[in-house]
Amino acid sequence: MRTNKKILGVILARGGSKGIPQKNIKELNGHPLLAYSLYAGLKCPLITHFVVSTDSTKIAKIAKQYGAAVPFMRPKSLARDTVSSRDALHHAVLAAEKYYRMIFDYVIELPATGPLRNSQDARSALNKLIRTKADSVISVTRVYDRHPVRIKRIKRDRLFDFTKELPEGESSRRQDLEAAYVRNGAIYAMKRSTIISQYSRVGKICRPYIMPAERSINIDEAVDFFLAEALIKKGYCDNHPQELQTDCTVRTIQNKGKPRLLFSSPYYFFPKAIINHLNKKFEITYAHNASPSEVKKILPKIEIWITSTCPSYVIDASFIKLAPRLKIIATPSTGTNHINLDYAPKMGITVLSLKKTKGVKNIYASSEFSFALMLATIKKLNKAMEATQCGAWRDKEHEFRNIELHGKTLGLIGFGRIGKNMAKYAKSFGMNVLAYDPFTKVKVPRVQQMSQLNDLLRKSDIVSVHCVLNEKTRGMFNKRCFDAMKKGSVFLNTSRGEIIDEEALIKSLKNGKLKAAAVDVISNEHVKNKKDHPLIQYSREHDNLFITPHIAGCTVDSEVKAITEIIQQIEQYLSHPKRR
Repeated sequence: MRTNKKILGVILARGGSKGIPQKNIKELNGHPLLAYSLYAGLKCPLITHFVVSTDSTKIAKIAKQYGAAVPFMRPKSLARDTVSSRDALHHAVLAAEKYYRMIFDYVIELPATGPLRNSQDARSALNKLIRTKADSVISVTRVYDRHPVRIKRIKRDRLFDFTKELPEGESSRRQDLEAAYVRNGAIYAMKRSTIISQYSRVGKICRPYIMPAERSINIDEAVDFFLAEALIKKGYCDNHPQELQTDCTVRTIQNKGKPRLLFSSPYYFFPKAIINHLNKKFEITYAHNASPSEVKKILPKIEIWITSTCPSYVIDASFIKLAPRLKIIATPSTGTNHINLDYAPKMGITVLSLKKTKGVKNIYASSEFSFALMLATIKKLNKAMEATQCGAWRDKEHEFRNIELHGKTLGLIGFGRIGKNMAKYAKSFGMNVLAYDPFTKVKVPRVQQMSQLNDLLRKSDIVSVHCVLNEKTRGMFNKRCFDAMKKGSVFLNTSRGEIIDEEALIKSLKNGKLKAAAVDVISNEHVKNKKDHPLIQYSREHDNLFITPHIAGCTVDSEVKAITEIIQQIEQYLSHPKRR
């Protein structure tokens, strides 16, 4: 539903909490609790203004770090535990109207204690409120085991039905019970007049917004945190809060007469010398974490684009058409599958990367990570660490027993920079090393070059893929390759997800052909909702697949080296008058 109504979103987050101290900012799966409700509200397109009402400067600071507006502080008199949410919300609405100098049409309160409610829930509740012209819409979820019929009183150590009107009797099969619902504390949407004129969050006509149980966790006790965290780790959360980095705001450094550069790669950890150099040589717009729509607004004036190595979108015709002055797209990585390499050259755009550059030889992050991922997989480190968190120790040692790398055979597919480094590390562990690369002559001592891929697969205890993605390598590691591997072997991929047949990988893990696998990459990484990806879905239910979020090259050292190399390439390109 489209609407031109002014809608205020509110999170009430007082500093005091007796049940769980500092509950609103207690960490939940790496983020403060209120960040989840913030994300849901900020992503809801119907909410025109969104504020946090708090009496705590600490909460206010954290809320701002996650993108919230905190235009006023709540009076201490309205932050005591005896004050109702109605009173606090009534104040928040009037304070927001005074600050924004407008009267809102609707109000939606998203309590910080409902982390799994998402932006679509907020949108649907508001749509129902507007469509039905109710005074309020409140979120509920159906109850089964805690159905009113099953609620009891205890008197003199004896059980009685809670009310005579709802006797349980001898049998109360859940499927026979009348549907009953409970407020889940996730959404309170209302007309402005309901909270201001009627002084109520409910009003005279209240309608339900029904939510599933998995999104209805209301954080009240410590056990609720554990349940919410378990659901998040199992993929039942569509809220993915992101703390704003110091460079998240789009900003331009004016430098008239200099080439106009868009920098959408992270940079907040770069040495000042690099930032100063960029600011001196270019008229630069920093736009790390900018949304695709924000990037598209910047592109018309841009001549050079240094892109993130792993953006949430593919730089395709929809972007390039908006950039008539664009001459260079540069990525500080060897991989270029986030750029449409067919379309960009047709538009006269040069694509620069680290591929085949001298500087890339001095970058070791991806090699070190690949070997570390192999070690973690072989040594079952994830299971061991999870077990200790659950209080287990050597009583589960049978689950942790693994193998030595010494004397085992590592098969490397691709023998470029990372393949060579992997061979070096493996040899220091006393491993045998085989390599398959039809485009490279292997001249490394104690590394045997294989002319046939199948021979490598049959002889290797561990197979590790380190190929560049192109049309020849796309889908090259298919079902036949997995079938050719030694039974009980381990598979590793830190190159690109599109190189392997992921469905075949899952089948090989399920049928026991592979003992385990680890990947730092998946196919279609630019897709926003990755939790439904087949590999991620499989890894949630099985412990023989490691997945890390494409972080092999994510080190300060490697990224500084990479951006230095890219800047040098850009300046060399610009130094040729015919290219400019």
